[in-house]
Amino acid sequence: MNKMETNHYQKIVETCGTPTFVYSEATLLQNVQRIKEAIKWSDLEGRVDINAAYFANSNPHLFGMLAAEKIGATVQRVEEVEQLRKFSVDIPMVVSPGVLSDEELNYFLVKRIPINVNLPEELEFALSASKNTGLRIDLTPEQNQRTGLKINEFKDALEICAKLGKEFTRIHTYPGTGSDLHKLVDHAERVFRGYKEYFPFVKQVDLGGGFAFDYDKSSPEDKHFAWKAYFSAIGNLLQRYQIPKEVQLSIEPGRDLFADVGELIVRVNRVHTRKNDLIQRVHTDGSYALMPSAAIRTRQHKLKFLDYKFREDTDRSSYAELNGCTTLSSDRIFPGIVKAPISVLKRGLIVIKDIGAYGACQHLEFLNTRPAAEVLITKEGHTKILTKRGDYTDRTRYTLQPPERI
Repeated sequence: MNKMETNHYQKIVETCGTPTFVYSEATLLQNVQRIKEAIKWSDLEGRVDINAAYFANSNPHLFGMLAAEKIGATVQRVEEVEQLRKFSVDIPMVVSPGVLSDEELNYFLVKRIPINVNLPEELEFALSASKNTGLRIDLTPEQNQRTGLKINEFKDALEICAKLGKEFTRIHTYPGTGSDLHKLVDHAERVFRGYKEYFPFVKQVDLGGGFAFDYDKSSPEDKHFAWKAYFSAIGNLLQRYQIPKEVQLSIEPGRDLFADVGELIVRVNRVHTRKNDLIQRVHTDGSYALMPSAAIRTRQHKLKFLDYKFREDTDRSSYAELNGCTTLSSDRIFPGIVKAPISVLKRGLIVIKDIGAYGACQHLEFLNTRPAAEVLITKEGHTKILTKRGDYTDRTRYTLQPPERI
């Protein structure tokens, strides 16, 4: 994230309290430009569409900024479309869902939102109603992805097209989360081979997401995916497999777009050091329930420590365990021991970096934790509240009193 000034943190904490997620508009725009410049550098400008997965950070205000940059949204549920429309986010959408019911499929078809289906049965239903239908396919060597047609089902899809006298317009693939450059280039080659062998009639090839982001690195160039190397390799593959220029490509960079856009501020409630133990047990008002992906993936994040006057302490001569605020014995903000100032003062603050992807949108209501506020630092340096902190009664907001008889 761009360097945050002390007055930003102070203003945010005094206004919204803690825990609070903070987003940087300038960083988001820089991340968009990094990808666009790599596309242009590789002579693929105008041939690659960028669609960000809405579930990577489900704040509609951030997707409004992406829409202004001509970035699309990949959605996967009815709820996501309704959320974007509620906030009047006019953004191109493509649906890449799990397996849907006829009612759910019909919702997208009636609204004429392009959809990539997963099963032969869904393909027949969607293709009968719409020309703008895509097909998700599994081209991984293991052939064990939960969704997507397997290679031995491709013939079924082609037979459905022949029966209806229609063709689907695109194929969509997914290489796997956190994939490195080698894996993604190898995946793209399999996609182009599959296109040539099975689906040479489609007009769009979606290479999916999964672009790795390195949380252990410090500089943006090291953290972010190697976009120039990737698109250079894609350009070479397009030539080698003689993919027609009218075939449009698309990618879905969610984590790479959002990760370093966000920080989470938590307050230190107490610090306790047990006898004969050098590790500081830091008890915060945060919780793994606010950002469960870090705990699930046993991933640590870069940290910034601030004293009660919002001054940064860069000392890292001690070690600390960062605990959450709930009664759950395993509630730690993320696992493991971190380097910390030798004295983490009560009333001090901890800023957890690179939490813009899969952070606030993963909030768990388990243990009755209320949602944190979300704040934006605009590219002009202004501070705006995007989402208010949840109320104490949020967990019961749909609980009826008295219960209704049905």
